Amino acid sequence: MRSTTCVPGRGHSGRAFVLRSKHVGLSALVNKPWLLRVGSVDLVVRPATQRDLTAVAAMHVRCTPSSLLERYRAGGKGPSVPAMEHMIRDCLSFIAATPRGEVMGMVVLEADLDHGLGAARVGIIVRDDMQGQGLGRELLIHAAGAAIVNGHGELIAYTATSVGRAKQFFEEVGVTKSVNDKQNPHLHTLLPESAALGIGAVRERLAS
Repeated sequence: MRSTTCVPGRGHSGRAFVLRSKHVGLSALVNKPWLLRVGSVDLVVRPATQRDLTAVAAMHVRCTPSSLLERYRAGGKGPSVPAMEHMIRDCLSFIAATPRGEVMGMVVLEADLDHGLGAARVGIIVRDDMQGQGLGRELLIHAAGAAIVNGHGELIAYTATSVGRAKQFFEEVGVTKSVNDKQNPHLHTLLPESAALGIGAVRERLAS
């Protein structure tokens, strides 16, 4: 069984990431909301809060069993309400939402103790009708930056069926290798220090 402890964010309890001194100046930008346009949809990427629980649940309803399988590996079923509450309350989680609060995608980071204190487990899910437009990529780049700033230089992703495609996806942010564990196939992605510049608010500043 994998041992995971959620990465605290915004005053969460539990095992905290240790900030790398060289990135302390970027820590305030990790949770700063930033704007993103995906296709014709304007989104705000920001930390998830308890007020988003209903919208997060609604997003999961709009996902097909295959999407849920890739994210949660639970027979194509979505997480329970307590599990979603846990992700929002205890983990470093970000949502991509419309101005009206409709959630289109979500990324969650948590410490993966099976792979050492320097590793963070990452999970990304995008609503089916928003897939294939780059939203998952944007959430991954931001999550990689958040991980580096919080002292974790490796992302662990547990895949379900599309290991090759997932490997290509994670190679966007770092050197990725697959581990062919029969029970828990997963990916290791080593992040460069420059991944910190992928934080959404940092990219907004650099582009302005």
